[in-house]
Amino acid sequence: MSLFIRPLLAVTALFFCSLAPLPAAADFNAVGKALTIMLGDSHFDGLRFENNLNKRILERYLHNLDPEKLYLTQEDVDEFTVQYTGQAQSPFDILLLRSRGMEPAREIYTRFATRVAERTEYIERLTDNAAFNFEGDTMVARSRKNAAWPQDSFAAQRIWGLKIADELLTEELLRDELLQQQEQAPKPAEGAAEEPPALPEPSPTKEEPEKPEATPADNGKRPEQSAATKTEAEKPSPDAIPAKVVNENPPGPLPAPPQAEEPAPKVVPAPEPRFQKDSPRKIIKKRYQRFQESVQAAADEEIADYFFSAVAQAHDPHSDYLSVAENERFDRELRNQLTGIGAELSSQPDGSTKVAGIIVNGPAHRQGQLQPNDRIVAIDPMNDGRVVDVTFLPIERVVQLILGRKDTFVGIIIHNRTAEDSEKRKVVIRRGTIELKNAAASAEVVKVAQPEGAPLSLGWITIPSFYLDFEDADPSVYRDVKKLVSRLKREGVDGIALDLRNNPGGSLTEVPLLAGLFLPRGPVVQAKDQTGRVDILSSTPLSPIYSGPLVVVTDRNSASSSEIFAGVLQDYNRAIIVGESSTFGKGTVQEKMGVANFLRFMQDPSRAGDLKATVQKFYRVTGSSTQLRGVVPDIVLPSVNDSLEIGERYLPHALPHDAIRPAPGFRPMDRKGLHLPEVAEKSRQRVQASQDFKYIREDIIQAEVEFRTNLVSLNPKKRLDNAKTEKERIAARNRERRSRFERMQQFDDQRYHFLRLALDDLERAQLETVDRDRDSQAIILREEENDEMGAEQAPEWPSGLDPYKREALDILTDLLNEIQAAEELEELKEAVRQGTAAGQL
Repeated sequence: MSLFIRPLLAVTALFFCSLAPLPAAADFNAVGKALTIMLGDSHFDGLRFENNLNKRILERYLHNLDPEKLYLTQEDVDEFTVQYTGQAQSPFDILLLRSRGMEPAREIYTRFATRVAERTEYIERLTDNAAFNFEGDTMVARSRKNAAWPQDSFAAQRIWGLKIADELLTEELLRDELLQQQEQAPKPAEGAAEEPPALPEPSPTKEEPEKPEATPADNGKRPEQSAATKTEAEKPSPDAIPAKVVNENPPGPLPAPPQAEEPAPKVVPAPEPRFQKDSPRKIIKKRYQRFQESVQAAADEEIADYFFSAVAQAHDPHSDYLSVAENERFDRELRNQLTGIGAELSSQPDGSTKVAGIIVNGPAHRQGQLQPNDRIVAIDPMNDGRVVDVTFLPIERVVQLILGRKDTFVGIIIHNRTAEDSEKRKVVIRRGTIELKNAAASAEVVKVAQPEGAPLSLGWITIPSFYLDFEDADPSVYRDVKKLVSRLKREGVDGIALDLRNNPGGSLTEVPLLAGLFLPRGPVVQAKDQTGRVDILSSTPLSPIYSGPLVVVTDRNSASSSEIFAGVLQDYNRAIIVGESSTFGKGTVQEKMGVANFLRFMQDPSRAGDLKATVQKFYRVTGSSTQLRGVVPDIVLPSVNDSLEIGERYLPHALPHDAIRPAPGFRPMDRKGLHLPEVAEKSRQRVQASQDFKYIREDIIQAEVEFRTNLVSLNPKKRLDNAKTEKERIAARNRERRSRFERMQQFDDQRYHFLRLALDDLERAQLETVDRDRDSQAIILREEENDEMGAEQAPEWPSGLDPYKREALDILTDLLNEIQAAEELEELKEAVRQGTAAGQL
């Protein structure tokens, strides 16, 4: 049994379709029928296909296609509602069970494609000819997440007029800001050569056995289209988006592979382009033209993917239909390795994709020609001449094109458009297996000097996810953490903190194993299926390998397996839980089932895909579910995340919270051993006095105001004034922080000493001192960059300790001191008792 989680937090754009003709397709009408029967038989809730579920299917399908309600109209929605829900002659459920599910899927999609073409034509007219007036007080919504559908096409054009005006103003202000930055940038002295930063040389690596690529299990189909940085080392979302073929000549013979790759020279960052060549209007126009191309090119397999996903998501937010491509990526997610070139990428305003970093010892680093700051404009996925234009494609799709099978070649077309590097060039890289070391568990030893009392040694273990390779159990988060804990014990640590922040979960089977490192034998988690049967997963060791003081750090993005793990340590009173107001609140278990297994013998099973269905809910050993409520920490720290819609309770059709009986054999430890009243009060006083937590409380108020108003001005003066005010606020905060951080660093230098403990360091005789500048470049070589609107960069946290990590270390220190004080008090009492007894004798 396994559990998967990838909460869908934001969806703003839709792109899809494959690059080349797909292999022989399955009969998707038969797939729809099988999927419907599978959901009815296996889903935890056992929902019947009836009117309410048909309404949910329509709502989810329209959301998958048009999440911002920009293309379709209320008239379209009303028509589909009458046709496929309620008392309709042929509602969704009947059509699906009659092997006619693709009929409504295609009809609705065709209408959507028509509306996209109409809106794109209107956008072209606006960007070609419209004269926008930015002098008034017009406001536009930041987000249309909760907006109504436009009543008709005229209402839609009104919305699009405001949207294009907003995008045009944003692009123009950004362009002006970038030009201003370029003019104000200090120029090197004449004749002086700029020294490139020294970056580490790649070291020889062993060839890895070929593994399938790693990707995520997103519960939605649409990625957020933003300038967010992505990397092959991160888990790309499972959408499939078409790319424009810029060379349609039939492929010739495969080129001879390049000569064996030698260790790369030092990576020299490319010159940073300061502005995009195209005008803001052209950029916006091309962006939506590319989107229309992708919509029009969709094949039946993509349409089936969106519609069948809606059928599954109508049951709960974590059930999903996975196409063959999504399923392959899903299976790779937990392995913490992939096959690609090893580059971190970010989308740029001009539509290009920037190389934001190079993974050390990865294929790109060893090859040596791809450099930080390079702009990617096209990809030749198989290096066979079939080049794909990737301008204005979401970063997830660019990553998709670069990933591939080990020892195949990919062509990367670079166009930096600078005076120093103005020509396009092609870099050919052999794909290889990349160990995602930044996604594996790691640790630090923190030596703490105390003004009063003996020095302490603390262990800090970061657990990014509950990863597991189901084929050979390597990598395994349990095995990795066990190794780290064992080494920390050898280092003589007095206490350990486990960092589960931003841990989305993963394999449920790893939870009892990991819990067994810190708990004696006993129940860890309960799981109930649709029949009411309850299974109990237990830790098996007679005694834990570590029984000392423990602190666990969580946040709102700690989800699923990480919630179970934190919850069981809390329920047993084994650890103090520290973090944001609660964890994510996902308390369901998903199982992946091949649809092909449910097709008739004579039906083509190829490309039938998989159903990921919610088959169980899990419960803490106390009997309470983590569903919706998550795990509430013992010590709550303020966070901006608490003002945002992050969590299961914000997802559509989430299952309710409930409770069952406590697990047999559950015997919690004495809660007094955590010394919570004393430790919590000291933490409260520190947080109240902390200037950084004061800033966080200010940011919470600002985030809540922006969320509630949800409006931005189309007046450039007002927008610039707001931006200036925000820059001044940030600048004042940074000035204060630089002064204070300097004093804090001096204090930290006397108090803390950090030793690095990565998995590669386990066999070292002596651990090395942490060098954060060096270590930050040890895995991915990145270039620092300024905020695109000129916002000042915040100074780095003293000693690399953000407020939450610093406070968690202080809490662990307080816990150790309270334990020592309690032990000394008990020793004193025992001495008094013995003295009294001796006097009586």
